Amino acid sequence: MNAHGSVRPHRRLGAVVIAIPVALAFLGMLPRGVSASPQPPDLFSAGPESRTAVPRMLRTRAASAVLPLDTDLGELSVTLNLFDDTSVAVTLERQPGTDGVVWTAEIPGRPGTSVLLVQTGDYLFGNVHLGASGEYVVSGAADGTVVVGHIDPSALGVEVGPVAPPNRRSGSPVRLPPSVKAFPLPGHPIPSST
Repeated sequence: MNAHGSVRPHRRLGAVVIAIPVALAFLGMLPRGVSASPQPPDLFSAGPESRTAVPRMLRTRAASAVLPLDTDLGELSVTLNLFDDTSVAVTLERQPGTDGVVWTAEIPGRPGTSVLLVQTGDYLFGNVHLGASGEYVVSGAADGTVVVGHIDPSALGVEVGPVAPPNRRSGSPVRLPPSVKAFPLPGHPIPSST
C-alpha cells in the first residue's frame, strides 16, 4: 500500500498471477502437463512415434513396460502414456487366473472406455478403448519391447450381428455381408468367395 491507502499495481498483478492457476485447478482446467495432484507413474518408456505405413495403424511407437505387471492381486495406479498427446491415468485391477497376468480398467467418467493388458512370460499384449479418442493396441515381442499402435478407425469395419453357421448338409461356406471387412492373419489367407 502507498501513503494514500491504495494497493500498488505490481502487487495486484501478483495476486492475479496466483489466483488464475488456483481457479483453473478448482475448475479442473489446468493446461496440459500441469497437475493439481500427483500423476501416477508412466507404464511405458518414452520413445518417438512413427507414422510410417503400418497396415491399419495411424501411428506406432516402440517402448517397454517400465513397471512390473507380474505383481500380486490388487490394484495398480498407472498412467497409460500411449503417445505424447495421448495419456490417461487408470487404476488397473489384476484379475485372478493361472495363465498369464490379466489387468483390466475402466476410465472413470468416460463411458464405453476400457483397458485390457495381458502379460504371458516376457510378452505384453493389450487393447485400450478410449471411445471418441481412439482405439489403441499393445503388441509385445520376445525381447520385452512393445509396439503401441493407434488403430485407423476406417480399418475397424462395421460391427454386425451373429452370422448363421454354414449349412453342413450343403457344405456351403458362410457368406458375410459386403460391409464386413475381413483381415487375414499371417499365414492364413482369406478364401476367395468366387
